[in-house]
Amino acid sequence: MNFAPAGSGLLAWNEVLPAAVKANTRWFIVEHDLPKDPQAIIVQANSYLVSQLKTLEK
Repeated sequence: MNFAPAGSGLLAWNEVLPAAVKANTRWFIVEHDLPKDPQAIIVQANSYLVSQLKTLEK
């Protein structure tokens, strides 16, 4: 099982996030199965999403 926080792993975030912004997505839900440290995963995923979305919204 290869779970990774948002911004890591195999997903093409550079394609997913621009498409989500273009579709006027209002909510981004962070989900991770079996995290060893849930708080760290949330903080890391949130930080990544916020930083990437700021660059896309300009």
